[in-house]
Amino acid sequence: MSTFEIYDATATASTTRSSRLAAFLRRLWASHKRRRAERKAILTLASLDDRMLRDIGIEPQDVIAALHGRNAPTVLFNPMRQRTERD
Repeated sequence: MSTFEIYDATATASTTRSSRLAAFLRRLWASHKRRRAERKAILTLASLDDRMLRDIGIEPQDVIAALHGRNAPTVLFNPMRQRTERD
């Protein structure tokens, strides 16, 4: 094995690691941006009153649960959801 072959294998391994790291960082950044957009939407919905939320088909407890990072008992933005007795 010559010196050139050893150097070439090292450069290829380094490039592969760099590519994987770059791909990981892109996924991490995309996830961060998506989470910030979701949080902004939830905060915007939280600023609406109960009547407006129900008018667009969202229960107030859905928004509160989403603010705390929990899944609500009812599905957020589900237009086919059955109305509750309170409605």
